[in-house]
Amino acid sequence: MTVNSVSDFRDWLAAQHRWTPKAQNDLISRLKRADRIRTVEGATSLDDYVKSLESSVEWGAIPRTSRTGMIAASRLYLEWKTLN
Repeated sequence: MTVNSVSDFRDWLAAQHRWTPKAQNDLISRLKRADRIRTVEGATSLDDYVKSLESSVEWGAIPRTSRTGMIAASRLYLEWKTLN
């Protein structure tokens, strides 16, 4: 995930979903956490990306609520990527 894509993604969240800067920061933080485990850039679908995350050792050590937030952030990011 590049700095430019984060900036463009942030703009999309504000325009399309009317997210506040705080909510945008929280979501991007979750997305970056997931991206550190498995890069989201090459993901072709959310299902494939989630399977990739679930196959990692790090994923099992993360609390369930955090994993849910990371999946939700990834879903929005992949939605944005398909539109751009």
